[in-house]
Amino acid sequence: VMSGLGGILVMSCDVELGASGAPVFSFLGEQPQIVSIVAAKAEIRGQRVALATPVDDALEVLHDELSAGRGLKASSHGSETDRNIGARFIRP
Repeated sequence: VMSGLGGILVMSCDVELGASGAPVFSFLGEQPQIVSIVAAKAEIRGQRVALATPVDDALEVLHDELSAGRGLKASSHGSETDRNIGARFIRP
């Protein structure tokens, strides 16, 4: 992490298109932990960087919501289905 401002982290990672949503891990401590999520790539003063958002306690909230069955399901042609596509979204 090079800097952070207003909930945005600027990291020295050189990412490509499609990296948005990728987890960023910290390897401090006994096991790896997700600490942020890649949001975009950018360039600052000629250096390619990644912009990310810290997850703080959001992963615990997400896990609790999904465990309680409150994630949104995929829809097909505007109607709810029981298909599990793996992706879930919650509102903060």
